[in-house]
Amino acid sequence: MINDWRSSLSNNIHQRKVLCTALKQHKLRKLAEELFEGEISDENLVTREAEKWFNDQDLLFICDNLDPESWRRLRVRLGLKWTDIKKITKNYRLVEDCIVELLVTWRDDQSKSQQIPIMVNTLRQQKLVGLAQSVRERHGYSDES
Repeated sequence: MINDWRSSLSNNIHQRKVLCTALKQHKLRKLAEELFEGEISDENLVTREAEKWFNDQDLLFICDNLDPESWRRLRVRLGLKWTDIKKITKNYRLVEDCIVELLVTWRDDQSKSQQIPIMVNTLRQQKLVGLAQSVRERHGYSDES
């Protein structure tokens, strides 16, 4: 898995910094410090500008903060086709895998410029206001106008 990940990164990306950032985000700071041979500081970590669309890490963040019982309603509110829903539930046994596949399928069918507003509004409809706020903050998105 790590080899596949490394080969997918372009040469101008500092792989150790990306890996350390991911480890820190998953509460594995000690392992990241061992990898970086010392204390991890913010300048040693990769910071990304707020994007106007979702990447895989954003979808994992939503999945990790989503109640496993609410994913079925979410799929309907996001407007997934019944054939997509059947395929997801048939191919994945774990709820978390179903949620991630649901989110990836949805994201890949959306224009990049509309992903964040649609997801924020959908999460609010699900009464997941805190998660909607976190998604807004991750992307610097403001819909208060």
